[in-house]
Amino acid sequence: MVVSEISKEQFKKYTEDKQTTLYQTVEYGDTMINEGFDVLYVGFFDNDIIIGASLVLIEKSFGFKYAYAPKGFIINYNDFNILKEATNDIKKYLGKREIMAIKVNIPITIFEYDAKMKDKKECPDGKYLLDNLERLGYAHLGFNEEFESLKPRFEAELTLNKSIYEIYNNLKKSLRKKIKSAEAEGIKIIKSNENNLDNLYTLTKRKYPRSLDYFKSLHSNLNEENKIDFFYAKLDTEKHLNTIKKKYEELEEESNKINEKIITSTGDKTKLINKKIEIDKNLFNYKLSLINATKLLNDSPEGIVLAGILLYKEGPDVYMIMDGYNTQHRRLSAKHLLIFRVIEYYLEQGYRTFNLGGMSDPNKETKYTGLNTFKQAWNPVIKEYLGDFELITNQTKYFMYRHAKPIRDVLKN
Repeated sequence: MVVSEISKEQFKKYTEDKQTTLYQTVEYGDTMINEGFDVLYVGFFDNDIIIGASLVLIEKSFGFKYAYAPKGFIINYNDFNILKEATNDIKKYLGKREIMAIKVNIPITIFEYDAKMKDKKECPDGKYLLDNLERLGYAHLGFNEEFESLKPRFEAELTLNKSIYEIYNNLKKSLRKKIKSAEAEGIKIIKSNENNLDNLYTLTKRKYPRSLDYFKSLHSNLNEENKIDFFYAKLDTEKHLNTIKKKYEELEEESNKINEKIITSTGDKTKLINKKIEIDKNLFNYKLSLINATKLLNDSPEGIVLAGILLYKEGPDVYMIMDGYNTQHRRLSAKHLLIFRVIEYYLEQGYRTFNLGGMSDPNKETKYTGLNTFKQAWNPVIKEYLGDFELITNQTKYFMYRHAKPIRDVLKN
């Protein structure tokens, strides 16, 4: 086997009929150039026939070069001989370029779980690959529990093989309630374009270390191939006010009727009084909501963007790659409604799966447990991957880099 650099066009042609992810595309490569990475496309050749390929991102730091193959090499991992030759040759190839190591993240499933984490299924390909990678000198960087790896080690995925009515009924009851409530609040779901990506950036900048330019570049690169969509949820502040006002008036009328019954009725009035107290509590809360809704309309008559989501499409599959929501208005549950309507949209378009994105380890209590609970409420299959592996490609450079850490730390500070 021979490893050599190939053009973007060669890489694209080789991968066009392969099951790949966003992170194994030339569009992603072009985006990461703007993020400060050098980008390399390599092919694995057997007698001049390409049998594998990889996007390689190269990061330079203090004169050292480190490489990443996000979502791994595109090769047949089940053939040990191919994996062995590919490993030996990529080590030589990158080592000659003075790249000290490469980190790979391979989307091979080791376990699948149901949403409640009760039904666990082992995937034998994962254990087989783990053993083979370690035999070949890859250092497994651990079964991390949170988001320390190159890409999330757990993902939630829905199979779109039911009607939207059946999907809705399979959701957790609390989630169904929030979707229904959000719809009544006057929230609209809008399919948009790159012109409104600043809304997504504003909603996601607290949790994604990416600039607005990254969003625009990614959208521009993928949009040419119709592989990306952007949706957002917007509150119609006028409709929202009218909804709150109507509910307030209904409660006010109900409170007055109960009050009349208390005055005119004889005998034990305890139940009526308790009911009156409960209604008046709700009435008070809606009065506060009415004041807030009036202010929202006055301040934002054009509406308020509450949530946004960026999605990647590959073949019959859809992946959530970025999402965020307005934390000031979280009680409106706009993100819940947005995801549900987006699922409905892709179901009608004939897509097969909807990937809800990464999770922390659902088997453990972490600071991301709330995120896990939210995604598990959609009743997905949860996939557990192997995680990250590191392959040293230039022992001398790697040794120097590791021993220069104290100096790098001083320079960073």
